[in-house]
Order: sequence, then C-alpha cells, then structure tokens
Amino acid sequence: MEVLRRDLNLLINDYGETPELSSKTRNYSSLFDDYMVKRATEIVLHTPGTYLPLII
Repeated sequence: MEVLRRDLNLLINDYGETPELSSKTRNYSSLFDDYMVKRATEIVLHTPGTYLPLII
C-alpha cells in the first residue's frame, strides 16, 4: 500500500486500519454479494441511488 501512495501518489483510505470501518465494509460487501446472486448478476456498477448490472 505504501508503494502505491509513495510512487504513484495515490490517496488511499485503508479501511482495514479502522476496525469499525473494516466491519462496515465487510457487512456491505456481504449484503451486496447476496443481492447480486439474487439478481443473477456477476458485474455491477453501484453508486448512490443506482444499481446498474453490466452484461458482458
């Protein structure tokens, strides 16, 4: 992660460093995975208020 920050000058929030954010991110990911299975979707673009399944 440090290489990405230093060499590429990326701004990265490491949610794994904060237990509360890590837990919330894992919970969101799990719920989102379940939703994708129910919708029979493999690839999705999710932004606030938008769920866009992508078909390849």
